[in-house]
Amino acid sequence: MSVELKPTEDGRRESPLAEVWRIAWPTVLAMTSYTIMNFMDGLMVAQLGSTQLGAQNIGVMWSFSLTAIALGVLSVV
Repeated sequence: MSVELKPTEDGRRESPLAEVWRIAWPTVLAMTSYTIMNFMDGLMVAQLGSTQLGAQNIGVMWSFSLTAIALGVLSVV
């Protein structure tokens, strides 16, 4: 089984993995920054108490799920 490498604009051959990474890195970066933002928010809310942190975590899970679905659909379309 051989993989055909696509030529790029400058004539080089690009592997399928490199092509997928070139397309996916903006989404990976967006989701990583979103995760870091929510972690820092959790650190600040944790100073208020465990009940408030639990409420914040539920909100984070809902917003992360909706964002992940939306970014996934947009990146596929």
